[in-house]
Amino acid sequence: WYEQSARGGNAGAQSALAGLKLAAGDIEGSISLLQDAAEQGEPGAEARLGLLYQLGQGAPRDTEKALALLTRSAGKGDRQGQVMLADTYYNGTGVAKDLPKARELYRKAAEQGAAGAENQYGVMLWQGLGGAADLRGAVRAFQHAALLNEPHAQANLSVMYRSGIGVTQN
Repeated sequence: WYEQSARGGNAGAQSALAGLKLAAGDIEGSISLLQDAAEQGEPGAEARLGLLYQLGQGAPRDTEKALALLTRSAGKGDRQGQVMLADTYYNGTGVAKDLPKARELYRKAAEQGAAGAENQYGVMLWQGLGGAADLRGAVRAFQHAALLNEPHAQANLSVMYRSGIGVTQN
């Protein structure tokens, strides 16, 4: 059904089919579908296509195009796009490192249930990266991500309890 719907121009189906093709290792087939879906404004396709341009997989590396696609996706509230754009600013991949922007994007993705983003947001709160340190906020972020079975958050939370950082030592 995805193929039939994708051929009919359904951006959601194009994006979903592209994801299946990516998982199967068909990057070229995926790129075409992602481009079609991204042109229609499908935020998940914009995020995945942006990442492929950023990595230079299946298409020439193009950091400007990658940044534009990730920014569009994140601006539409797509949590995958928010995480990828946050990673871009956190690491300074093709852009100037911008920790306050990365922190805000991780927060937005965390609010939508992205456990890895919530862990990263907690790390930034704990270490005062991109803004003031907030140990209690870090504990809350780690607790929530840990409940979502995020292993790094579970480890970070255990360090905080063991050391009494932001919580009573336990």
